[in-house]
Amino acid sequence: MNIKSKLTLAIGVLVAMIVLLVVLSVVNLQILTATEPDSPAAGPGLQRALLWIYVVGAACICIGIGMWLRLPASIDNPIKELTNAIQEIANHNYKKRLELSNSEEFSEVSKNFNRMAKRLEDYHASALSDMMASKKYMETIINSINEPIIGLNNDMEILFINDEALNVINLKREEVIKHSAQDISLRNDLLRRLIRELVEFLGNQSETRKKKR
Repeated sequence: MNIKSKLTLAIGVLVAMIVLLVVLSVVNLQILTATEPDSPAAGPGLQRALLWIYVVGAACICIGIGMWLRLPASIDNPIKELTNAIQEIANHNYKKRLELSNSEEFSEVSKNFNRMAKRLEDYHASALSDMMASKKYMETIINSINEPIIGLNNDMEILFINDEALNVINLKREEVIKHSAQDISLRNDLLRRLIRELVEFLGNQSETRKKKR
């Protein structure tokens, strides 16, 4: 049952109970009006009328409270779950899945979200596999060169280094990969000279570009 149907049914039941309450009140009022005040049936009739009015009135109040508690929660809780799931996807947790079966609308949203998450997971796995294959291919080419090669990013972190360069600076691969070249150069004289020459070269290049402008 979808949300619109639930809301329509709940409001319909509440309206029907209110109408029943009004009808009972009118009918019992007519009965009391038609009954002689001194009649033995007047007292029990009044009590019976009040009892029915109390019962139906209490039922209306209970239905109203139930609608007030359940209907907002039936909409708010799935939205919170959907929001949390979107945040998980944004944090690259592509294994996140939704199980919303409260209504037809949210069930459809859940299916579409899970389909999207599955495609993202497959794409991420494929892209990661291709990237790892490319990395291994690049490392193979770099290691086949007999000259020392060190690759740095803009933050001066070592991205790749071949075996020849490791032999020259006398360090292990896990000691340098994704580490700051400037930090490593503090304890390695050869690398410190290379970094100094690189910084000077980049500085000269920057000055040359400024002069051309």
